[in-house]
Amino acid sequence: MEVFQSSPNYISSPPAVKHALGNIATKLARLLTGEVMYFDNWRDIAGYATLMDKICNGEDR
Repeated sequence: MEVFQSSPNYISSPPAVKHALGNIATKLARLLTGEVMYFDNWRDIAGYATLMDKICNGEDR
């Protein structure tokens, strides 16, 4: 997360972006330190990305 947090784009990002990036990073870490084929982590990553897609396209309102 330190790499994310030191990025100018991260610093100026809205809370939803920071939250999604943090959750995706957590899931990636779980994949890399545990079972890489554990479907739930992949499904969660896809879910966070889908939510951000909707937010970026104004569909969250």
